[in-house]
Amino acid sequence: MNTHKEILIVEDEPGYRTLVNKRLRIAGYHTVLAQNGEEALVALWEKDQIGLVILDVRLPNINGLCA
Repeated sequence: MNTHKEILIVEDEPGYRTLVNKRLRIAGYHTVLAQNGEEALVALWEKDQIGLVILDVRLPNINGLCA
């Protein structure tokens, strides 16, 4: 069983998403990426190892406060 918690990064800007992902991976963290609120909800539903969410509150369609 994987005991490592994953960090969900929810960001619609590809450059920011890539930068945060790269920095966290270099630091040894496991990450999951979502580019919008819908993908974030799916990731939270499907994965049981998400321990932290880094969330952009200004997302298209479903904003970060609703997701």
